[in-house]
Amino acid sequence: MKKNISTYLFGLLAVLFLCTFSSCQKDGVYKPKKQISAIYYKYTGGTKTLEEKWTWNGKLLEKIDYYDNYSKGIYVTAFYKYEKNRLVEISRNSLVLKFLYEGNKLKKIEGWNESLLYLEVKVTHTKNKITTLDFTEYYDEYDDYKSEKNKMVAQAFRGVLPESTCENLSNIFEKRSKNNAKAFYHYQIDYTYDGNNIKEEKYTYPEDGYEIIYTYKYDKEQNPFYNLLYGGHSYSDFAFSKNNITYSTSIDSDGDIYEAEMLYTYEKGYPIEVTYKNITSGYIGGTTYYEYVK
Repeated sequence: MKKNISTYLFGLLAVLFLCTFSSCQKDGVYKPKKQISAIYYKYTGGTKTLEEKWTWNGKLLEKIDYYDNYSKGIYVTAFYKYEKNRLVEISRNSLVLKFLYEGNKLKKIEGWNESLLYLEVKVTHTKNKITTLDFTEYYDEYDDYKSEKNKMVAQAFRGVLPESTCENLSNIFEKRSKNNAKAFYHYQIDYTYDGNNIKEEKYTYPEDGYEIIYTYKYDKEQNPFYNLLYGGHSYSDFAFSKNNITYSTSIDSDGDIYEAEMLYTYEKGYPIEVTYKNITSGYIGGTTYYEYVK
């Protein structure tokens, strides 16, 4: 089960928890520094097209419109719901992600298709950081919504998971579709940190005896998804990286190794363009463009 980092960086919306010397902010409370307004993408040799449009209500993200590259129109919208400025729900058509808290900490995420539970994510904290996510997914073999659920998780979780995790999940789902995957999955993600950045991300599949480990290097510039929905400085939630990933390598239990590089163009310390390079194959991928609220 090999997973590559694609040209499209799925990392959006940081998920961190703010704690000062005098007080701590609750998990899920939004405190942004810079707001993304639109994301464009251009394949190598292709045309720059709109991928996403973000709508804000003051300092809260209200919705994200996802565009179809063929029709150039909106194909789905994700809506964000808050209670006392803390994220509690992301909805997309009939699919809903719910965020459950215990005190100030996020303890569990549930995915629902109307009255049917299809996803549970248990959250483990170690000291001031989330270090383990335990995933259980439930799919009916003949579920017509399976593909849409996969997109929902891969895209909507961009509001609550590191960009690397969302990208890896997207690749997992894509591989499952091609391999006629089973209806039940259980796997675990473990994070290791170096300051405010994730240096290692380990995926373990107990039933398959398979694992894959990603390691990352960073620049010193501002990650535009840091300090968004969850605010903060890597205190006690999905600790998202403060800086931008410039290099990624992965090795799985089969011994397969993969390397990738991200090349950035910055404006006032924030990326406005990022191009992907597959070091293993030498392939230069497309470019993602970010626009911000003025």
